[in-house]
Amino acid sequence: MVYYRTDGHRPIENTATTITEFIGLCRGYMRVRHLSLRTEDSYLKYIRRFLEFHHQRPEKMAEAEVEQFLTHLAVAKRIAASTQNLAFAALLYLYREILGIELENVSALRANRPKRVPDVLSIGKARTFSR
Repeated sequence: MVYYRTDGHRPIENTATTITEFIGLCRGYMRVRHLSLRTEDSYLKYIRRFLEFHHQRPEKMAEAEVEQFLTHLAVAKRIAASTQNLAFAALLYLYREILGIELENVSALRANRPKRVPDVLSIGKARTFSR
């Protein structure tokens, strides 16, 4: 489903024939929207990886392909949970902002967050370790 934003920005018309051309269109859109350069670079990295993973035009793909890519990152590439969240944010930006397509339910296998280890031990636990 295509929707139009109320702030005057319209989705781009994807006239690109290659991934590099499409990335250039995305970069131009992000520059007009004043995203920080670091955010732009990070988002474009995962948009490129997504497109190279599926070898299809992004408007022909939907939730299933996004889920498959995010699951691939978590299982095969073993990326951290925060990196998977970054990739998901990049794909949401691609579909919602750049293409104007709303993704409904994306429920990919999520990377596990590591368990936090306390920085400070209690006196009793420190004595236990020293024995």
